[in-house]
Amino acid sequence: MGQETKQLHYTKEQEQKFHLLLKEETKLLKQWIKETNHFKHSSPLICGYEAEGWIIKERGLPYACSDKLLENIDDPNVTPELSKFNFEINGNPFPIDKDLSYHLEEDFQFYWKKCSKAASQQRGRVMFIGTYPDLTRISFGMKQIYPRNRYYAINERIHSLREEPVHIKIQGKDTLNLDTGSIMHEAETTSLQIHLQINFSEAKDFYNASLIASPIMSALCANSPFVCGKELWDESRIPMFEKVISLAVTHNGRKVSRVGLGHGFIKCISELFDHNLLHPALLPEIKEGEKEKLQHLLFHNGTIWRWNRPLIGFDKQGTPHVRIEHRVPSAGPTIIDMQANILFFIGLVHLIKKHINGKKLYIDFQTLEKFFYSASQSGLSAEMKWLDEKVYKISDLISEKLIAPVREELNQLSLNDPKTDYLINDVIKNRATSLQNGSAWQKSFIKRFGKQFDKMIESYWENQQQNIPIYKWKI
Repeated sequence: MGQETKQLHYTKEQEQKFHLLLKEETKLLKQWIKETNHFKHSSPLICGYEAEGWIIKERGLPYACSDKLLENIDDPNVTPELSKFNFEINGNPFPIDKDLSYHLEEDFQFYWKKCSKAASQQRGRVMFIGTYPDLTRISFGMKQIYPRNRYYAINERIHSLREEPVHIKIQGKDTLNLDTGSIMHEAETTSLQIHLQINFSEAKDFYNASLIASPIMSALCANSPFVCGKELWDESRIPMFEKVISLAVTHNGRKVSRVGLGHGFIKCISELFDHNLLHPALLPEIKEGEKEKLQHLLFHNGTIWRWNRPLIGFDKQGTPHVRIEHRVPSAGPTIIDMQANILFFIGLVHLIKKHINGKKLYIDFQTLEKFFYSASQSGLSAEMKWLDEKVYKISDLISEKLIAPVREELNQLSLNDPKTDYLINDVIKNRATSLQNGSAWQKSFIKRFGKQFDKMIESYWENQQQNIPIYKWKI
């Protein structure tokens, strides 16, 4: 959930000053973008990731001990999340080249083992899953918030901007009705976030390609069918997060939330930072330092949770670069599945980018949004309009239309190794053809044994420890 803050409360004067500084920095960024020489053009493509996890104890119950876990780990790449039940691994960035698959595997395994060891010292275990399926069995509220100023401040600011508690209603096989006066249920949604550092000249096409990839990635990676014991969407993270952080602004006659697919396709990446100005600052903390560091712009951007978020960063020499943070996939079910998801996304966005480069987009944004939410609701059985303007069942689209060209795109990025071949041609293809992603397995377990979530979590965790792809999991 981003950088720590110094304050818990903010004044109107701070809000006004923050907005002025934000406007100045946005203007400066747009000037850089127009000049283009501030950005690297020939830097290598770089991939990074963040993976949010849970700490559990006996009977698979969540365990609120992340403060002690992080103290034991003492690694800046393992950080807190909103609740004490969660933690986040910030993976190291790697060039997208012939060694990426091996680097990702080593990095994931290194941090997984480190977190597992630290959790065992607290008599706990760690687990990757999209939503914990039934939090009604434990106390889950502000007492379990991780003690950081940032989290308390965001909770208070969102509450004050809403002026009333939020009623969350999500309709699936069951119906969830939940009244909440805090943002704590955001902690229930845990994700795999894929970072793609790109050349600035290609940022527009990569961003638009990431939007088009989003329905496919949501269906393929779905791993969150249950919330509070209710069977909802295959990827319930999507509506849950959007409704918990349900602050919206009106733009061009339509409401746009702080969490969502966004405002539409873009003609320049700077549009997204212009749109950020529409949202009030959640954390109007005044920063010291040069305007060129864009501190207010970056801080504000970290409180707008698009499913595809643009990021501006700086290298050691102070040269800015641009990244796309793809936030659609759930965490889990295994490390090998998450590795495969990262590589598939890289190949998929390159494939889409190649087809839309300089051309009129084959789909309008409102139609894409409908496919995105349909895919989040129905998973691999949902439909998607593809580049040939035909509509396919997403499982068929992946297995019959995407595997070979995505694999070829990765080949052209020098990813022509056996590990990559296995992750795409085996792990991804068989997940699509078997129709068994994480959500399908969870629903099959509950259908067979009833809502015995403790037994499901134990079985899930045991399968996860074996690190075999989800399509091979048995009930």
